[in-house]
Amino acid sequence: MAPLALLAPLAVAAAAPPEYREPSEMTVEERSTIMQRMNDYNGCVYKEAMARVDKLPDIRQAADEGMSACQGTLDTVEQAIAGFNFSPEFAEQFLHHTQSRAVKMLMPELSLRKGGQ
Repeated sequence: MAPLALLAPLAVAAAAPPEYREPSEMTVEERSTIMQRMNDYNGCVYKEAMARVDKLPDIRQAADEGMSACQGTLDTVEQAIAGFNFSPEFAEQFLHHTQSRAVKMLMPELSLRKGGQ
């Protein structure tokens, strides 16, 4: 049986949190990939929401449905961030920013479309 003193470093090593890269360490290629995935999401939300706006009484419903329809595309943004070994916290903040930006750009467009009827 191994002495406890020998097992202690193994327990500490097993409990050590994973090391993530800092966003400041992002390469140009990684940034480009993440931004392309974000643009794919923005385009998807726009297309899906515009396709629904005429069928719904409230433009917010169209935006919500567009975002829901594009969840898979948003997941690819998250997967890219995780694949580049950035922290889940960074991914969460970036995804929140991506969703907020998509809605901020979308709402005036939906309003114009709905108001033009």
